Amino acid sequence: MDAVIRVVVFSLFIAYASSTKFVRKLHLQESACPCSVASYCDPITIGDRKEIVGFDNVLEYYKQYDWNKLTTIIVTQDVLEKEGVEFVCYAHQHKTRVLIATSISKDELRDAAARKAVEQKYFALTKKYYLDGANIDVEILTPEKDVRQGLTDYVKETNAIHKAFNPHSLIVSDVPWLPDVYQGHNTSAIAKYSDFLYIMSYDEHDVVPPLAGPNAPIRKTTIGAKLFLDIGIPANKLVLAVPWYGYRFNCTDLSEDGICMTTRDGFNCIRVSLSYGQVSQILSQTEAVQQWCDWYKSPYLNHKTSTGVEQIWYDDVRSLKIKYDLAESLNFRGVGIFTTNSLNYANASDPTTKEMWDALPLYNDPTISFL
Repeated sequence: MDAVIRVVVFSLFIAYASSTKFVRKLHLQESACPCSVASYCDPITIGDRKEIVGFDNVLEYYKQYDWNKLTTIIVTQDVLEKEGVEFVCYAHQHKTRVLIATSISKDELRDAAARKAVEQKYFALTKKYYLDGANIDVEILTPEKDVRQGLTDYVKETNAIHKAFNPHSLIVSDVPWLPDVYQGHNTSAIAKYSDFLYIMSYDEHDVVPPLAGPNAPIRKTTIGAKLFLDIGIPANKLVLAVPWYGYRFNCTDLSEDGICMTTRDGFNCIRVSLSYGQVSQILSQTEAVQQWCDWYKSPYLNHKTSTGVEQIWYDDVRSLKIKYDLAESLNFRGVGIFTTNSLNYANASDPTTKEMWDALPLYNDPTISFL
């Protein structure tokens, strides 16, 4: 009987030693978990679920985010190193995954040894900060075959490294609003080696002649989203990322019906980005009045300055809800936010901060299976 008990105990130990948490702790620093609760250092192990994915390159006000909404947050290396493990502990407390945004040059993509060095650099940061995976934040516009293949290999190899260490990790790749519009991307191949794609459904403005216009007009966003399905990418591998920011155009001429002629620098109209928080301040502190373009399904405003008139196009609760509903109607995995730090968190009395978070769907509930 004692021999049987020893065998059972040994078998249970082996099973535990094979678990994600045990393997993870073997590979991480030998020091104790710095979180207030040790389990916050463990990876999020929730299976497939619908996603609200934030992207953040500041994190100054992250404790004011609605963590009941966020399921995953992508952060840049610099802010991760600034905030440290405390931020990851906070996110894990709310069952939210944290991914690091990775970048790589064309030369590194071409060279297998250099590429693997980059992969190992980000993998080391994943272990150091108790992260849940990586985001491939690479935009290659040109069509060199070796670079295109190198990017696919980078996604594939990053996936393999992270999944071998933590099977619950996520690999998320950023792609433009139209498949393969970046000629250095093989969208279908990238999707194969990613848990899902983060479709950057913004910066879609390109008007001839040079006119001010929306960041993400609904018709373009819809066409782009559906094309991903048309090339065979499953809906549960697609997240529609939308802008929490807009653009300001200086009007060289403003017609009576509100058409703003502006200037061009090469292909693009000259414009300056504004966070939604900044737009909110302009609306509350000046005589500017929000207007609505039903064709684009987008708000805009005309703002008088000391040098003339500027027209600002942006997205708000009304226009974003239309995009959230689009993602839902296409059975996408969820929606993304670019960026979560774009609201007026410094002013606690600004009601638009809560309104923007409230407009998002609620997916961060581990008791509900969506996929």
